[in-house]
Amino acid sequence: MYRSQRTCCQLGKIRSSYLKSLVSGLLLSFWLLPVKCETTSQKNEFVLRLHLIRHGETESNSKNLVLGQTDSPLTQNGIQQSKAANRSMMKQSFWKRYASDLLRAENTARIILGLDGEDDESSSCDAKETLILDKRLRERAKGVREGRDKDLTYDEAYRLFREERFGHDGVNDNDDTNEEDLPLLETEEEVWFRVKDWIEELLDSAYNHYLQHDEYSSYDIFAVTHSGTLRILIEKMVGEQIPREKNLVKQERLAVPNTSITIIEIYPRVNGQSRGGQPFPTRAAFHSDMKENSLEIKLITLTCIQHLEGVTK
Repeated sequence: MYRSQRTCCQLGKIRSSYLKSLVSGLLLSFWLLPVKCETTSQKNEFVLRLHLIRHGETESNSKNLVLGQTDSPLTQNGIQQSKAANRSMMKQSFWKRYASDLLRAENTARIILGLDGEDDESSSCDAKETLILDKRLRERAKGVREGRDKDLTYDEAYRLFREERFGHDGVNDNDDTNEEDLPLLETEEEVWFRVKDWIEELLDSAYNHYLQHDEYSSYDIFAVTHSGTLRILIEKMVGEQIPREKNLVKQERLAVPNTSITIIEIYPRVNGQSRGGQPFPTRAAFHSDMKENSLEIKLITLTCIQHLEGVTK
């Protein structure tokens, strides 16, 4: 009887100790709970995400002609390409939407965003949200080559230009073809300068908005532009990240198919660390070749055309 009572006492002590531990744990949990609720969650890291799209196929594209800043309407195939891109992107929301002010880019953007008036259900943005046309996104101006076969060199196109202006022999003693008389021809650096200015402006605007709005951290930008402009932008920003097989195209330059989608992300960084909620010198960083510690740039998607599967000419 004594042994049984002793065993019961031991069990009672164990149960009592267990209950005390359980109650203490519960009290500690309730005591910590308000502290946990009052803790402010860390603001998500800022990211500017560029969704860069080339316009749909044009009449000049189908005839192998150089376009540049000369415009050309979309073909029926180009319209179908744009509609396929719409189906691929219609669920994506964008902070801002841009297109080159050339008509082929504007029309492509309107179809992709569902702003062409054909089908309200295909719209990826509110009716109040607008498409911004920006000259900085124009194609590279290609001088006397515009409107001519892509296989012609600049010198060959120049001779044809002089023949058309001065006669079959291309010679005019009274006019030596002043540079002012020639169609605009841009260097790659001139194109990059205007495109870079557009990106700088986006960074400034988005980051200032980010500092003032806790619910925002990811800024998705939609932009329809042109193959030459895109090639320069991609090579300047993420050239070292381009897979080697993607670069093995005509003249060793990146191929940018019609309505292909490229996505690039830009983060603020200093010495490899996020800057948190402090402004960063975007203009200074860009003007010093975009490889400064203040920006981290990542290639996410390169000239993707998966949405064109099933689209036939």
